[in-house]
Amino acid sequence: GSYIWGRCVHNVRIECLWVDVTTQLGAKWAEFFTSLELHHGFNVNNRSHKWLLHYLFLPDINDELLFFTRTWNHHQIHIQGQRSRSPINFFYFDMLVHGIRGDFLAPHDFDDVILPQDLELFGVDWAALREPALADSQLQNNTITENTSSWIGRRGPPDNLNEVMVEPPEGDLTVEDIGQLHTFISPWLPMLDHESLTQRWAQALAFVLGLNPNF
Repeated sequence: GSYIWGRCVHNVRIECLWVDVTTQLGAKWAEFFTSLELHHGFNVNNRSHKWLLHYLFLPDINDELLFFTRTWNHHQIHIQGQRSRSPINFFYFDMLVHGIRGDFLAPHDFDDVILPQDLELFGVDWAALREPALADSQLQNNTITENTSSWIGRRGPPDNLNEVMVEPPEGDLTVEDIGQLHTFISPWLPMLDHESLTQRWAQALAFVLGLNPNF
């Protein structure tokens, strides 16, 4: 595979995909976590609570993301004048035909010479950028001021990388405590409806507070 980076306007397709992920998956979990904060004792400023949230729900989120990924990779894309193909077919078959490609642009890649200033517009989907959902996504997720240099020829990591820091819990939960917690919440693990997920959180929080009131 390959990895390129640069200004977000050159990667509108992945921005559109992020909108789909948020709409179909992320928004549901965000609303659920907000309900836990408003009604069920989740304290966003308590790192132990955040650790517990990850422990309880991250496996389910990862499973849903994996299902979304597999579904997307195998869905059929209609191509005018050709047979339909899936993204995974594009990925593997085109590498077999054209070889693995990086960010080096050979002279024959373009019929005409492209000036550096023209590269700033290369690959920009202006119609997609006018879609309200995509514009909102870019505004929320690209808060860092971007420079005007093109991604062409850039190597190494970008200046700014996204990261999510999860501190260990402040309460002294032992390995045995976590094992007991897992056994205690196991009846709620297979159920993914809103009420069962809420009960999973409420019961787990009550259990760990019973082990350590300072959790």
